[in-house]
Amino acid sequence: MSNLGSQDKRALNTIQLMRKMARRGLLGTLEYISKQGFNGIWQKVNSYLQLSRVHYVNSRFDKQHRVDTWRGITPSQMKTDSGNIDHSEIYTPMPEKTFHYVLTHLNLDFSDYTFVDFGAGKGKVLLMAANYPFKEIIGVEFASNLHEIAEHNIANYRNEQKLCSNITVSLDDACNFRLPEGKCLLFLFAPFKGPVLENVLENIRQSLIESPRSVVLCYVDDDLPYSTIWQVDAIVEKWGILTRRIIGEIPPDPGSLMPMTGTFWLTS
Repeated sequence: MSNLGSQDKRALNTIQLMRKMARRGLLGTLEYISKQGFNGIWQKVNSYLQLSRVHYVNSRFDKQHRVDTWRGITPSQMKTDSGNIDHSEIYTPMPEKTFHYVLTHLNLDFSDYTFVDFGAGKGKVLLMAANYPFKEIIGVEFASNLHEIAEHNIANYRNEQKLCSNITVSLDDACNFRLPEGKCLLFLFAPFKGPVLENVLENIRQSLIESPRSVVLCYVDDDLPYSTIWQVDAIVEKWGILTRRIIGEIPPDPGSLMPMTGTFWLTS
C-alpha cells in the first residue's frame, strides 16, 4: 500500500467501508449506525461521496485528453536529489474549472505573455494553459518522476481547443530557475512553502529590478487558515513594485474538496 497516493488511500477506504456494510447485512448495518450515531455515519458517507465525485471529475479529464494527472503524489514519493524536498507540498491536480475561472479574471492579452508554472507536477496546469494563446508555456518541476509524467502528458495531450503548442517542462529546482525575458504570467498553485517560497519570490523581485517589464504573479491556494497566500502577500507588498488584485473566494469546483481562493499581483 505504500505506493498509494493520499487520494488513492481515501478511495480504498471507501471500498472497504462498503464491503464492511455488505458483510454486516441490513440488520447489522442498522445496529452499527445506532451505536455510531446517525450524524457521525452521515459525515463519513458524505465525505466518501465527495471524494468519489472529485476522483470522477479529475479522472474524466485524463480519459478525455489521454493523460495521467489526477492521482496525488506525496513528497516521500517524489524522486529528487534536491535538499528542498522538505519544503515541498503534496502534488494534487489543479481543478479545471478553478483554473479557467482564475485566468478569466486576469483580463490579459495572453498572446503577449509567456506562462510559467512553478511546481508543475504532472503538468495539468500546463495542459489547461494551452487553451489560451500564450507565446510560450513553461513548467518547472524538480522531481524526476513527475517531470517524466509531465513530458509524457504534453506529448499525448489531445484537445480541439488547444491554442498553444509551444510547451516545455524544465527539470529544475524552482530556486534556480531564471525567468524568461518579456511579459510573463507566473502561476503558483501552492507548490512549496518556507524558504523555497521565499527564495522563488526573491528571484522574481530581482528579475524585475534587473529587467523591468510587465509581469503578473498569480497565486492560488486552499481557502483555509494554513494557506500560504497571506505569506506571499506580505512579502510582495514590501516590494512596492506590484499592485495586488484579489480574486477572492472561488466558486465551488466539483474537482476540488476544499474551497479555494486566489490573488494576483501585477506591475503598475
